Amino acid sequence: MTRESCIFAEVVKAMAKSSDSAKAALAEIDLLIELASGKKTFEQVRSDASKFAFAGASLKSLIHSNASRGITQRLKELTGVDRDSLAFFEVRCREDDLGTKTRQHPFSLLSSRIQALLARKPTYFDVVRQPVSGEDVVASSFTNSPEYLSHELVKSPAVQMHVVPVGVYSDGIKVCDDTHPDSLYAIYLYFLHTDSDETARPVSKHLYTVYRKSDSTAETLEDIWSILLWELKALASGFLPLAGEERKPLTEQRFGELLTGKHCFGAEQAQSVSQRRCAVCV
Repeated sequence: MTRESCIFAEVVKAMAKSSDSAKAALAEIDLLIELASGKKTFEQVRSDASKFAFAGASLKSLIHSNASRGITQRLKELTGVDRDSLAFFEVRCREDDLGTKTRQHPFSLLSSRIQALLARKPTYFDVVRQPVSGEDVVASSFTNSPEYLSHELVKSPAVQMHVVPVGVYSDGIKVCDDTHPDSLYAIYLYFLHTDSDETARPVSKHLYTVYRKSDSTAETLEDIWSILLWELKALASGFLPLAGEERKPLTEQRFGELLTGKHCFGAEQAQSVSQRRCAVCV
């Protein structure tokens, strides 16, 4: 198991806890963490999962005739990320021993995740408008909340597409047995157009990128944030981002192909990616 897989497993575990997932789901993640940290082998994880498979379908997914292949595939299903799905962009970082101040940094693009979900279910991003909540009533879902209904894309009569809200989250996480809780920072996005139960599921969350605190400088997050804005600018108009445009100023960027013609993906520009929640609409 690579260190990247270890990172992905740690993030999934945090997401599962935050959504009050079933004990069986947490047991599955615990087994994956033990695998990633070297405490268990693929075969040991499969053996332990088989003992408790009755507890839930999630543990059954770890039982496979080829343990390494089956468990690796399950990790991909949980995170939506594997090595082949990553895109790499140049990001400024702390100077290394060779004097290099930039590196090719991995991203799991939001547009790729959206395309995969649409291929699986074309109506996944269709937004069902809910009755507007009264001023003194807590919104029953994000799509009938003031934050959503006041967004410029939602209010605009010119926009005849589904506007799907997305949250952005960034925080420090613990990596395997590293005792420092902020040794690595993760950025992930989560879709908010479905009911709370669906929003809490791993399929609604997307790990965008991770970066090491020890390797970062003031420019590192600026470069990472610019890649996210490059995607959101195109998605705001219902298009895919066009490779190469991320190097240009945001106001000069062109778009790629039309996404679906019925879904638009837009965002209010946040001042910092570290904001816990942004009024982002996908």
